[in-house]
Amino acid sequence: EINRLEKKINSCNKELEKLSKQEQKLREKIENEREYEALAAIQVDLDAISAQKEELEEEWLEASDKLEELKSKM
Repeated sequence: EINRLEKKINSCNKELEKLSKQEQKLREKIENEREYEALAAIQVDLDAISAQKEELEEEWLEASDKLEELKSKM
């Protein structure tokens, strides 16, 4: 169980890092974009990334809490 939780935490960390890079690229695109439709599309993508990050952060927190609880019982 500890091994599974550690893998889950690492997986969440990697995915969060990937999403953060995507988010940064989109934010850079916003700075250079002037067309309303393009800006709206970028914002939709940013909102989706934000939702994914929120979900991963919750999974990470849950796994971290369980891992800490298991380790404290050892």
